[in-house]
Amino acid sequence: MVVRQRPLKRKGGPSPAAGAADVLGAVVPESRAALDEQPLTGRTPDGTAFAVPKTRDMLQSLFNPLTPKTTFDIVTLLTLSTHLLVALLLPPPAKRLVLMASFAFWRLCYNGGLGWILSWQSSRHGLVAMFKRNGWLDPARGGTVYLWLKRELEAKMGSDYSFEVRMAQACPRSSECLC
Repeated sequence: MVVRQRPLKRKGGPSPAAGAADVLGAVVPESRAALDEQPLTGRTPDGTAFAVPKTRDMLQSLFNPLTPKTTFDIVTLLTLSTHLLVALLLPPPAKRLVLMASFAFWRLCYNGGLGWILSWQSSRHGLVAMFKRNGWLDPARGGTVYLWLKRELEAKMGSDYSFEVRMAQACPRSSECLC
């Protein structure tokens, strides 16, 4: 899936007038608000275009008590709380060691895990194959995993997001569906 990126601001030199086209032919928006209003477009491997759904701001979803929390939000908040307790309760030499080890662990997990997942998906379409094999996006076959994925995605997306509508758009013909 390729996501169309927003036009970047050029460093140095005059910037094109608002509403004018830049060097690559992309229209330069009049303001940051206009930039945020531009819909992002993604493409599937077969070239089908789709609108990328808007997501909530990470900090807003974590720290605003009014936004629904996902499983990952709860795990993140518990991890942050643990780090805060370590910082408050341990003596300085132990605190430094524990927090450095924690940082190294999470950084390696993030970089290594994300790198492995992206490589696996790029070379073997591993995530798509796993979802197809297990039927996790099929309400009849997915069971509790389907319900959990639906709840997690709907909590993270904007109010205009509907899991069922997205699945219908992603799977116009059942042979193409991830289920």
